[in-house]
Amino acid sequence: MIDIDVNDIEIVQGNTAEIDITPLEDDDTPVIMQNGDKVIFTVALGRKTYIRKELTAAMQNEDRSLTLMLNPEDTINMPPIDYEYDCLFIFADGSSYTFIQKAKFTVDKAISKRVM
Repeated sequence: MIDIDVNDIEIVQGNTAEIDITPLEDDDTPVIMQNGDKVIFTVALGRKTYIRKELTAAMQNEDRSLTLMLNPEDTINMPPIDYEYDCLFIFADGSSYTFIQKAKFTVDKAISKRVM
């Protein structure tokens, strides 16, 4: 189960999820990523990082979104609490901007767990 409300994400421990992320220009049009551009998706609590995924220009869909895959091993061992996540766009020239910042990432307790 995954639930997305605006930028807040809720997932059950050990579940699989596909999340479409679309970096936007100032005028709210999707960014057309160039070779060397990347997006970093990070879930953390305090200074501890639990999930870090890198998405590249080659992964951009026709609608200019990026599909982030969360696999069971990404969340199965995370305590069921609220975390924070952000999405950082890094241009090929090294400049960057955070286009989703300090959004809620909730992990719900799984009753039936996979053994991993």
